[in-house]
Amino acid sequence: SVSLDAANQKIIKGVVDEFDLRLHSCGNSKTPEQIVHHVNVLWHGLGERTLIELPFLTDSSSGSPYQVELNRSGVNLVRRPGNEAGIALCFSLGNDLLFDTYASTLTDEGTAALTAFATQVKTYLKDSKRLIIAISVTGHSDRNPVRAANDSNQKLSLRRAKSVAELLKTLSPELQLNIKAAGSHVPVSSCARDLPKAELSECLAMDRRVEIIVQTWAL
Repeated sequence: SVSLDAANQKIIKGVVDEFDLRLHSCGNSKTPEQIVHHVNVLWHGLGERTLIELPFLTDSSSGSPYQVELNRSGVNLVRRPGNEAGIALCFSLGNDLLFDTYASTLTDEGTAALTAFATQVKTYLKDSKRLIIAISVTGHSDRNPVRAANDSNQKLSLRRAKSVAELLKTLSPELQLNIKAAGSHVPVSSCARDLPKAELSECLAMDRRVEIIVQTWAL
């Protein structure tokens, strides 16, 4: 894992956006640094650059890695020696894939995506010889209010988090999951309010999400 300052976050974001990749990382707009997981560090020594490889980001069968050159002054390698608790693995899954509008029951596509996610995490734990010690699931919504009697963005995001948590119990059935709801209070978008309705919904899609944090321990 590597932690990145704001300048290097922009570099990574540019690569991710250009190639429509999935980024395994922790951090948000209120956090000054971001941790990116599962990278190969090809060069991090004398000089003013760090070269990293992102082999996990592509879904293609070729598995071709992406190499990114970063400003070394804003990059720190993150290690956990010995048997100390590992850094949390953070994932963000879009609600538009997981749920129908205003629904909290997983769609078939959402169930398939979460099942694949659980399988990938199990494989990672086996290969890295780690155990899960904690999982937190937080539901988020966009700023548009839920227009239903006796309902709210907060309640909807909680129901969605619970649905995701139920499926994730396959990772470690005996583990107690921490389920939280943030509603619309932690947006990651910066959408103008005067956008046409369809464009605004698309812009706010990143706010409609479920965030999963998996804390691991080295065997």
